[in-house]
Amino acid sequence: MNQENQIQTAKILTSGKLPDRFLETKIYEPTNPLERKFGSTYILTEITTPWFPTARITKLISEAFLNEYYQNSNASKDSKRFEDGLRAVNKKLSELAGSGQTEWIGNLNAFIASIVNNKLYISHTGSAEAYLFRQNRISHITEGVDTPKSPLPIQTFSALISGDLEKGDRIVLSNSEMFNFVSIDTLRNAVKQLSPNNAVDEVADVLFREKAKKINAIFIYIKNKDLIESTSGPALPDTIFLDSEDEKMIVTPFKGRFRKVGKELKRGITKIGFGVLALYDRIQNLIIRKKETSKKEEKNILPQEEKNTPSSQNLPYTTSSIDLNTGYQSKSKKGKGFLEPVTSFFRKIWQFILGINRRYLFGGLAFLIIAIIIMGIFIRGRSSSQTSQDLTAVVTEAQEKINSAETQIALNNDGEARILLTEAKNLLLEIKDKPKSPVEVLILLERIDKNFNVINKVTKITSPKELANLSSLSGNIETKEIVYLNGVIYSINQKGREIFAVIAERGDKEVIAQLPENSGNANKLTYLEDDRVLVIESDNQFLFEFDIRKNKIEKKEGAKSDTFPFADSLRSYLNIIYILNKSENELYKYPRITSGYDKVRSSYKEGVVDLSNVVSIGIDGNIFLLHENGGIEKTLRGKIEGDFVVAGIPEPENQITSPLQLFTTVDSSSLYVLDKDGKRIVELNKSGQYLRQFEFVEGIRKINNIFVNEKAKKIYLLSDNKIFEIDI
Repeated sequence: MNQENQIQTAKILTSGKLPDRFLETKIYEPTNPLERKFGSTYILTEITTPWFPTARITKLISEAFLNEYYQNSNASKDSKRFEDGLRAVNKKLSELAGSGQTEWIGNLNAFIASIVNNKLYISHTGSAEAYLFRQNRISHITEGVDTPKSPLPIQTFSALISGDLEKGDRIVLSNSEMFNFVSIDTLRNAVKQLSPNNAVDEVADVLFREKAKKINAIFIYIKNKDLIESTSGPALPDTIFLDSEDEKMIVTPFKGRFRKVGKELKRGITKIGFGVLALYDRIQNLIIRKKETSKKEEKNILPQEEKNTPSSQNLPYTTSSIDLNTGYQSKSKKGKGFLEPVTSFFRKIWQFILGINRRYLFGGLAFLIIAIIIMGIFIRGRSSSQTSQDLTAVVTEAQEKINSAETQIALNNDGEARILLTEAKNLLLEIKDKPKSPVEVLILLERIDKNFNVINKVTKITSPKELANLSSLSGNIETKEIVYLNGVIYSINQKGREIFAVIAERGDKEVIAQLPENSGNANKLTYLEDDRVLVIESDNQFLFEFDIRKNKIEKKEGAKSDTFPFADSLRSYLNIIYILNKSENELYKYPRITSGYDKVRSSYKEGVVDLSNVVSIGIDGNIFLLHENGGIEKTLRGKIEGDFVVAGIPEPENQITSPLQLFTTVDSSSLYVLDKDGKRIVELNKSGQYLRQFEFVEGIRKINNIFVNEKAKKIYLLSDNKIFEIDI
């Protein structure tokens, strides 16, 4: 292994015997310098039968492989040594079967893996599982590898898988039983931990809760040596035994204690509540006893009802529902006026109040007001608590969908991930603006957007690197075009005659030439790469060439005139200059000759294309026309190619709406469209299919022009007379 990278491991094991299977895991990390160069080896063996000699098989597999791989093999290549080790194991298993011990056949699940010189070699049989986690991607190493259910003993380990490892890789090797309890999503989150010890601890917590014991697993981290030494945190064991009572004690005691505290707290609150109600009853009884006109049957009603009423109903029964409705309505006399029962009712209430001692009266009223306030607070708090619980449940559901979506992204199932993210986003948007909406809602929405960006291949640019500010090179300057040639970025001043050069590597800038006086301001810029020549048209419609090697500028003429059509766009292909003139609905082409430019030709016959709304052109042999409405036409030899269609740009902005420029060259593999008034760059293949996009969020204003250098993997940007670069 590269000395800069180190291997960290942790294990989940069982220490005792299992009734229905035999499990054994071995990690061999040689200390002998002669063996150390062959790396480390990891062996897991599961035999799903209680047949007693199975321990002999696990020992046979380990010893046969390790002896052959580290000592007996003469192979110089690591892969060949690994194959020799597998052959030795298969031979021993064949001999064992030949002696009549065949009960293990069809019941063996195992893998043998070695890591040496940044490479993983692994062979497995049966249902043993292996996963590789690399950044945000998951690779099911053993998926799709054909291993027969009951192979011949000589072919037990017949599948060999190998691949290069990178710093930051995480590998999980396990028997398949673990995945009956631990989802891939849970496993993905666990291996995000800084060390395998932490990952094993998190997975073991799930297994303890599920009371799962028939599992062995190895977690392997490929880490930078310095990172390992600098990692700090609580020391966790590198091995956890699922059948150890001590391990359970580490995981579960706090949960029991919190549950007991919760019960005691609930019991205490209940007692306080009943105490308040009892106090209220006693005060009411005092008031009733003070009534001089109270009747015997009225005294007996409340105690009788209270005996037969659940404690949770005491408060309603001490108000008016029993006292008033049973005591007074039954005594109304026939023949009285219509309002007599009502007036009698209020008269008796008034007499009752007059008969109460003032001290008790005011005390009772004060208590009643306090009780109403407390009840209001309780009801409101209960409602608020219920609302808070409902919001939390929504957030939890959304978070689970996001976690599942991230797992699907890692497995390259973008369609399923998109559905899950959309569902999670809809859930969160429903509660986003509600009172007491958890702050996690905004965090999760941002996380959803980031995952959509991964699926949609959108790169958000916040701080492009600034190379140079051209404003300091001239007092009155406006630059709208750039070209790149041999490490130098060139531009022109469209409010003057200057030609600028910027060293892309260092950002050094200077004025390298000027158009002659009376030629007008510089208007458009292109280049002839093979000749290392810049071509500039002035707004007086003169054409100039600047020879970079000779540092010389020269005016060029056409076959019949020293002026050319006004250029709305100026491009080149091989030794031909193309001038787009929208007002004349023409794309002129001028072949370059020694004395200047040959006779002008039209690129299209009349009526083939409408050039009046073309904003930019790109030429690689084909001519691509970018229209104001975002449409792109591909033409060849003066005819429109009907099979070219722009497709696949992801929602919500799945159309090119405000285009400024289309860039491509004969050396480019893609089309690059500057869109959204200079706020994003959309990359398409040359059939029109969407590939990816770059969105400029902050750090730069409207982009006027771009130049793409695919060899250097750079895009150069021109904005406000400043030149920036981003990596692609």
